Amino acid sequence: MSREGYYDYMARRLKEEYPVDLINDKEQTQDPLNTLQQLMIITAEECGELTQRCSKIVRKFNTVDEITEQQREKLLEEVGDVYCMINLMTEHGVLDWKHIYARSSVKEEKLKKWSKLIGNR
Repeated sequence: MSREGYYDYMARRLKEEYPVDLINDKEQTQDPLNTLQQLMIITAEECGELTQRCSKIVRKFNTVDEITEQQREKLLEEVGDVYCMINLMTEHGVLDWKHIYARSSVKEEKLKKWSKLIGNR
């Protein structure tokens, strides 16, 4: 039995959760709300998977050097998936990179004050 592809999985999930056929009805697939729903649902799920991977790494390892190559690859997969969804949000006009970078700078300033993650760079 082959593994279900991600698009097919999401299409099945959307069909199960919504009474209207959002995937196969041409009129519905052109609706911006459908695009927004897909962007938000998939992004939330990918963020959840990244959260789980981070938690597993924290439970198993104490330092960056201890993280195994296999765990790094799994982390990379999840980070890449989240990055893909952020990129898709910008392509669909939900966000833009200028504002994302600006917000990132705000977070860095907070981290300088409350964390040791960002030193004098």
